Amino acid sequence: MPRFSWSPKSQALAHKKVYMIDPGLIQTGSVSFSPDRGAFLENFVYLELRRHTADLSYFSEQGHECDFIVDAHAKVPLCLQVCRDLNSDNEAREIGGLIAALDFFNTKIGYLITADTRDTLLHSGKRIELIPAHSMDFQDISTG
Repeated sequence: MPRFSWSPKSQALAHKKVYMIDPGLIQTGSVSFSPDRGAFLENFVYLELRRHTADLSYFSEQGHECDFIVDAHAKVPLCLQVCRDLNSDNEAREIGGLIAALDFFNTKIGYLITADTRDTLLHSGKRIELIPAHSMDFQDISTG
């Protein structure tokens, strides 16, 4: 999946994110003895989004990264961050990446997809909806 850029040349030269069509390959190809459940969740979200749209990219700028930008060239692109469990160890990184993308695209609402947390956060004048992946309607979210 490409990194978002307004410039096609810059987008083509940037690092790509790779997802597996078969999630079993994640564990098979891993040298880790414990499964990375966050990677499984992000891969699941990618596969579900990809079923509904081809316009997917990720955002990376000034040390901040947001996992998914849906319809980046639309008037209001959708910014999605995936995090299995939001906690004190990863909150600044996960929220910071989402806020950076929301600021860049001048969007007021972003989504943080989790394993099982549902909540609404207000941060830097933005609304962040925490949604469990199992209850997400990917058809609705990918079409606005």
